[in-house]
Amino acid sequence: MSGSGTTAMKMSALLAGLISMLIWGCTADRPVADCDLSRGVCMKELSHYKVVFYTEPAPPEALKETVFNLEITPPVEAERIVMELTMPGMYMGENTLELRKTGGGKYKGKGIIVKCPSGSTLWQADFLIPETGRVRYRFHVIY
Repeated sequence: MSGSGTTAMKMSALLAGLISMLIWGCTADRPVADCDLSRGVCMKELSHYKVVFYTEPAPPEALKETVFNLEITPPVEAERIVMELTMPGMYMGENTLELRKTGGGKYKGKGIIVKCPSGSTLWQADFLIPETGRVRYRFHVIY
C-alpha cells in the first residue's frame, strides 16, 4: 500500500472517531426531560409517597405566570414546600418559590419561568419536602 493510501486510511479512521465522540460524547451526560407536562401530570415515588407534579398552563410558557402544583399521597404535615427552579447546565439566577398547602396533600405556588438566551427550553424543578426528602422533575417550556 502506498504512503498516500495509508494516510487516507488514517484520516478516515480519525474522522470516524471524532464523529463518534461528537455523537456519543455530546449526548451521554446531557440532561433530558423526564416529565412531559403537555401530557398532563408527572408522577414519581419518594420513599413510600406518590408525588404528582403539574402546571397551569400545561405545558408552561416562558415569561407568563405559571401555577405550580404538587400533590403528595399519603399527605405530609408540611405547610409549605420549597421549589427550586433551575436550568440544567446554565446558571439563570436564583429562582425559588414557596408552594403553600391547599389541603389534602395538595400544594400550589405561582411563578414565572424566564426565557434562556441560548434558546434551551429544558428546566428543572426540585421540590424540598420537609422531613420527607427531595424530588426532581425535568421538563420543557414553550417559548
